[in-house]
Amino acid sequence: MSALHIEAELFRDTFRGNTILQFHNRQEFVHTLDAGLIAFSPEGIIIASNRQARFSLQDLPVTPGQSFDTVFRTSYQRFLDQARIHDSGQITDRRGSTYYFLTSNLARPGKVLAGVEFASKNSNSSKRIGIQPNFVCDDPEVRQALQLAEHATQRHIPILIRGETGTGKELLARHVHSVSGRTGKFVPVNCSALPEALIEAEFFGYRDGAFTGSRRGGARGLILEADQGTLFLDEIGDMPFALQAKLLRFLDQWTVRAVGSASEETVDVQVVSATNSSLEQAVEDRRFRPDLLYRLRGVEITLPPLRQRSDFLQAVHSLLALHGTDCPVSDETIDAMRQHNWPGNFRELKNFILRMILVANSSVLLPGDVIRVFDLTNVSSKPEPAPMSQRDLRKSRRDTIIATYRSCNGNVVRTARELGVSRHTIYRELRKIGIEKSKFSRSSGDTPKT
Repeated sequence: MSALHIEAELFRDTFRGNTILQFHNRQEFVHTLDAGLIAFSPEGIIIASNRQARFSLQDLPVTPGQSFDTVFRTSYQRFLDQARIHDSGQITDRRGSTYYFLTSNLARPGKVLAGVEFASKNSNSSKRIGIQPNFVCDDPEVRQALQLAEHATQRHIPILIRGETGTGKELLARHVHSVSGRTGKFVPVNCSALPEALIEAEFFGYRDGAFTGSRRGGARGLILEADQGTLFLDEIGDMPFALQAKLLRFLDQWTVRAVGSASEETVDVQVVSATNSSLEQAVEDRRFRPDLLYRLRGVEITLPPLRQRSDFLQAVHSLLALHGTDCPVSDETIDAMRQHNWPGNFRELKNFILRMILVANSSVLLPGDVIRVFDLTNVSSKPEPAPMSQRDLRKSRRDTIIATYRSCNGNVVRTARELGVSRHTIYRELRKIGIEKSKFSRSSGDTPKT
């Protein structure tokens, strides 16, 4: 045990500048001397591994020069994204074995990441384009939006992000802040949540005694709080009309005059706004100033809804990892999930996957789990009309039951067990198809009830 302890400490000391993965197939042993250790380069290439790692991953290429992806099912970048949030979790190798892991020496902004060296956070001239976002963005349209936003923030151009609720507008705004190299804070503002009577004071600040009930000593205001940082104006379409003129003046001059003050302060902020409504319609309805719209959309970005994205599978696996599980998901399950319209996008999918994990009867998520969650949440199994052509979820559900029923040689009990639903559900669906209970074979293990 002393020798193993010394070896482990020497390993960590030798590769203290590299990301180290510490893992074991039993959670209670991750912190022990039986844990495997693997050191990776910033690009995800294996530099070294200890004997325990090679023993646990025997028959897999755990040798220097091999990539992370040849040993584990997830990508190295996805692993880093998960580890930066939790520093621990579960991971599955190429053979299907699952391990609990801990990480150390993770590459952070300001260090070497994915082969690119970034300047320190304190440098105002740092160019941090290339920092990987901490959300799923494998869809080509989303990647293009990311690149456009990254270049816009380097030129201090206001950015307007459009998209349905739950598509990740704030996540994109935070990524814009992270690549900007700005030393100030990221200040999110929900324009629809601020009290209209105090919204000007909240935005621009106020001096001591500016109005009845004001805080002693005054307040700096949200814009000054974001000085040298990023001001994120969420739900910009709900901003009161009276404040829009003052915001426009700020965007033209980049100066702030607090309520009750006679002087102005110059502010340097990156402005990012977002909306899930039509600002053009708001302009027609005279609820939004057209000149403010033109000023805010220096660069306009639209995030596609989840139902139109090509990285749906990656989104599911990412959210599974976020919930602390890496259980396999069958292709049929993914197909069944795709049939839903997902009006709540990633917010809805996140909660849906959590419910699937809770109701699952096996270590693999099956189409039956999708059906059960829809039944439990009283969501119609028929999707809402979508812009793109999709099969009806009811038909998908029926096709899944028929296929499973046939694969089980007409055994209703086995079919119900495989799909994780009751026999009565199978009976009901088969009856709709035209197969009566009287046609069920007693030899299949089912006793039809009269």
